[in-house]
Amino acid sequence: MAETVIYVVEIIGTIAFAISGAMIAIERKLDMFGVIFLGVVTALGGGVVRDLIIGKTPPVMFENYSYLAAAMITSLAVFVVMFLLKNKYDKKRKRLFEGFFNVFDAVGLGIFAVLGVNIAVNAGYIDNGFLCVFVGMTTACGGGIIRDMLTSHTPMVLKSRVYALAAIIGSLVCYIMIYLGTEQWLGVLVGTLAVLVIRICAAVFRWNLPHIELDPGVIDD
Repeated sequence: MAETVIYVVEIIGTIAFAISGAMIAIERKLDMFGVIFLGVVTALGGGVVRDLIIGKTPPVMFENYSYLAAAMITSLAVFVVMFLLKNKYDKKRKRLFEGFFNVFDAVGLGIFAVLGVNIAVNAGYIDNGFLCVFVGMTTACGGGIIRDMLTSHTPMVLKSRVYALAAIIGSLVCYIMIYLGTEQWLGVLVGTLAVLVIRICAAVFRWNLPHIELDPGVIDD
């Protein structure tokens, strides 16, 4: 039963990240192949990095093709829908587009952060908290980093509203609960909700970590 629940949650996370990746690809004017490819990379890239870190080869996406199928079908569906709506795309719908992206990205981020922790724990690393939390963050952020690098953009994780921090907090919450003996499914649920709340609040209230803006004239000198 627990394995079935985890599998369903993984599929939901895969679909959520595939939607966000495909929407970004469309915004950056990629063709149909590019939209599907970027959707798949966003959805599955973090999991590949996770599996390599914990020594699982080949990564899960090359053994269970249901994740790949879910990501490809979802990305293609997003492409078709946006193609049909392209003549109705205006500023109002652009804001709606950004809202959908933030929601799906937050869902994917939360799910993959805690699932990364869960997988690291099941692999026998429950006594290594740093590894479990790092794997959670990497699972959540890895696909987005690869996505942004492929489209020549600074990765969102390095500049956007508490993106990686949300994944770290959710992973930490999940890990602490599991380490203290809480049922894994409950740790996964609470950790996911923590990420969702932080990311959505960050998007709504425009929370950002401090950064430095240097005067271009000073830099040129």
